[in-house]
Amino acid sequence: MASCSARAFGLNQTYAYLAHHIGRPDLAGLVVGFAAFGFVIALMGYAVRRQASMTTRWPVVPGTIKLSGIEEYHEASEPGERRGTEMFGKRVTYSYFYRNVSYTNECARVAAGTPSGSDEMLKKLMSRYQDGATVEVRVNPDNPAEATLDASGAGHIAWVLWGIAAIFAALALFVATRGS
Repeated sequence: MASCSARAFGLNQTYAYLAHHIGRPDLAGLVVGFAAFGFVIALMGYAVRRQASMTTRWPVVPGTIKLSGIEEYHEASEPGERRGTEMFGKRVTYSYFYRNVSYTNECARVAAGTPSGSDEMLKKLMSRYQDGATVEVRVNPDNPAEATLDASGAGHIAWVLWGIAAIFAALALFVATRGS
């Protein structure tokens, strides 16, 4: 079954071609693997960027920060254990009205093993979203329960994914061009 799916994507043909055209034919599978993995990550980056672009066109409504603080909880415990590891999370929730219906959403949740974990990122997050603050909420008109406070945030993740894809492309090129 795996060879059928590999054939469907042309990986067998790519492998056969590379095996005849690179310095170390035994590394053709590694080249194909790096290139395919980089390609998939690049496609994920494209999808994230496209979604971020769509959110910038969603209508904007006023919202209110309801909760911006630290919560304490325990990870799920293993069978036979009393309770899981103590964790601390910082969370921001907000509410908004869209077409006379009230919605509540979560903007961010950052978990850490200690209350001071990830302090710098948390201070930035918490300073932007103080309890009771009025914020602009972008609402998906097709699904008003889906909303965001930061339409550009996901677009930055796309650049990270494209960077990772470039690393895999460079690895594929390096392996393909290194001599015997």
